[in-house]
Amino acid sequence: MPRDQRDRLRWLAQALPQERRTQPAPEPRAHLQYPPGPGGLLMRLLANRNLGWSAGAQTFLPLTGRYWSAATYGQVGHGRIELTPDLLADYAIVLGIRADDLAALTDVKLPDRTAPPSQVAVDVTGLIWDVRRLTLDQIQHLCDTAKSTS
Repeated sequence: MPRDQRDRLRWLAQALPQERRTQPAPEPRAHLQYPPGPGGLLMRLLANRNLGWSAGAQTFLPLTGRYWSAATYGQVGHGRIELTPDLLADYAIVLGIRADDLAALTDVKLPDRTAPPSQVAVDVTGLIWDVRRLTLDQIQHLCDTAKSTS
């Protein structure tokens, strides 16, 4: 989708009324409760964007070119798989957070060369944030709009 169409889609998403919480967020399932540490922090940040293991894995691939199974990302969250500098840079792209900020929060050194995210990645991560509190019907409306303009 061209940049001007992505901008219009984001504008539409931001213009839709956000759902207010009517009750506290439910306690995460046991396998989604992460211990303190860098991997747990990053997986909680993904969850804050409504990206679980599977949706996270599906988002990493087009934005970063990295694909691991959904369970592998869960293992990062539980500290069973090391958070490498390259993987940290990928999380920065998917989360839409500056890589050096994530490096400071996780105490993981960045790779020597960290490419800036593409404009498409910036727009997609912004859209993920914009839709985090929309209803299913509102998101379906956005999907229909995106399909009709491409």
